[in-house]
Amino acid sequence: MISMKIKSMLWVLLTIFLLIAVYLSTGADLSSINFFYLAVACIMFLFSLLFWGLSWLHLMRRERKDRRKILGVYFKSVLGLFSPFGLGGDILRVYFCKREGMSGARALATSMLVKFFKFVLMAVFMLLAFYFLSTNTHEFSTYLAVFLSMFFFTIAGAIIVMSLRIPVFVKFLYKLFRRVSLLQFQESLNKEFLKLSAHDIKVVLLFLLISSFFEIMAIFFAFGAVNSFMSLMHVFIFSAVIHSLALITLTPQGVGFVET
Repeated sequence: MISMKIKSMLWVLLTIFLLIAVYLSTGADLSSINFFYLAVACIMFLFSLLFWGLSWLHLMRRERKDRRKILGVYFKSVLGLFSPFGLGGDILRVYFCKREGMSGARALATSMLVKFFKFVLMAVFMLLAFYFLSTNTHEFSTYLAVFLSMFFFTIAGAIIVMSLRIPVFVKFLYKLFRRVSLLQFQESLNKEFLKLSAHDIKVVLLFLLISSFFEIMAIFFAFGAVNSFMSLMHVFIFSAVIHSLALITLTPQGVGFVET
């Protein structure tokens, strides 16, 4: 447990270091920051987290536990944002679910399921951003490689989640890491995919769409906080790119790489 705390602290320090590096390299002047817009941006971001959590809660409802406890587990795991790929959040969800007497493998499986739909949604967003940019700029070819790369990365993320359903792939991971829980997770993930109904997919996608809306608005007001308002179309394009990057990068929640 001590080593886990040390690792968590190191990731937090790395995140702070990356943010300072970005701040120093851009020469941003924060003396005239609008704290009202900054507060609104933070609130929008919290709402985006809430609706992501509600999509996970919907899939976890079969646990027959108090929904408040499940949502409480989700918000406790938000600190996982400081880890690469956001995987720390998944690990924390497993840990806190086990403490509440719930299945850790199921918590991880449903979390991966939500991420699968998030990857698919981001791929659609990238295509929309691709279309908007192509019809609103004469320099579209300059950005073509970036957009195509982000699109294929998001598709790859969805494929990776799907591959975790394949026993041979998970057994290969088991040989690498020697974790019995990986085999339990694969079985649980398969069950969750098979249990999915059309209604479940609609609900999860609806919550993720609402979550994405609040993410976009958070970015809009964050730019407003430094007196750099952009049109919603440009914010949408920007959001599609950075959230695709945040999903796939090794750095904590994409910090550093995304800003660059």
